[in-house]
Amino acid sequence: MRLIIACPLALFAAALGTSISAPAALANPAAVAPAGWERSESRGLIVYRSPSGREVMVFRVVAGVTDPAAALADLATTMTNGADQITVSSPSSAGSLAVHDVEYSKRGAAMRGKVIGVRQSNGEFLTVSHLAPKAEPGLSARMTASVQKMAALSGGSGSASTATAAGSPAQSRPATTPVSAPKGRGPAVASVLFELSYKYGVGGAAYPNYELVALMKNGSAAKLGGYALDSVDLAAIRRQKSANVGTWQRAGANYRVRWGDGDTSDLKPTVGPPRALPGKSQLVGSYQAIGGGGNVALGGGTITAQVKQFNFRSDGTFSHSSKKTASSGAGVGRASSGTSGRWGLSGPNLTLQYGNGRVVRTTVFYSGSRKSSANFGRYGVLWIGGEDYKRVR
Repeated sequence: MRLIIACPLALFAAALGTSISAPAALANPAAVAPAGWERSESRGLIVYRSPSGREVMVFRVVAGVTDPAAALADLATTMTNGADQITVSSPSSAGSLAVHDVEYSKRGAAMRGKVIGVRQSNGEFLTVSHLAPKAEPGLSARMTASVQKMAALSGGSGSASTATAAGSPAQSRPATTPVSAPKGRGPAVASVLFELSYKYGVGGAAYPNYELVALMKNGSAAKLGGYALDSVDLAAIRRQKSANVGTWQRAGANYRVRWGDGDTSDLKPTVGPPRALPGKSQLVGSYQAIGGGGNVALGGGTITAQVKQFNFRSDGTFSHSSKKTASSGAGVGRASSGTSGRWGLSGPNLTLQYGNGRVVRTTVFYSGSRKSSANFGRYGVLWIGGEDYKRVR
């Protein structure tokens, strides 16, 4: 059944616009796709379908890529457009290879995808979106082979030490192995401040929301999100949402940001302010982020909830889990996922090195105004990857 792959090729092309270029000679999808798959071309894309029609590999060359992980995140967002439920990994890169794992449901089908990108010897960035129903026999092995073959296109060995598929056994590491990752490239950050706004919960109650804003030394400003401070990609953030990038200037004791959509924010350095933890030991513990939504406040009957948890251990290991629940008159749906690895902290920059080879760099901040007498002290609430987590033990 070919229609189960809910990823129209026209949607890929429209979403990426002029960033798609015709595959160059170095882009050799035939060396990646399994033998016997049907090949077709559409709007600069090369597509391979399995004999059953239930599995597809979509190749494209993307021009002007400066941040491979961010480019894959954009492709994954396009791939899951309109999905009912999405679980994604953070994109990771190692050398010239970048990998992004996605699971989602669409039109009643449980899907799994792997977006892989590699910078070739000519400098161009070749990507492949490998998609199939989760239950497709032999899928994990084929996705692992896709990663290895893509790595080989750059002249690399394609070994598991470069990148491995999600779900593969974690590599064993001695407790003393330090976690390190190459620093990213981005504009120098002058300071990070909180933007205070208010959101509405499922029942209609308002609650404060603190969002991290990075002020660059070059006068630019951006919603930090999950970026590490030395890896803020203004172009990628602007592509995803132009209103999240702007310019800043002093306004008395405060800072005024004019965003890409013309809106302005006055940021007060006394709100928080966000600060780096004084040492690694303050991060050890368990933290939860609870979110939700729905239309109950508007008279509807749909409620969604998600609980994410980080466990940071003193031996340098961590685990991360996510549980989602959606309920309505039609029933209750649940999804869960979990990962683990090793962590390292340097100032506000957090490095997460997963057992399957992924490396994620992000930030950790605490609120400088939080009283030490509060529950779990001044480090009882942390902003990890831009989200606020409450310490639970």
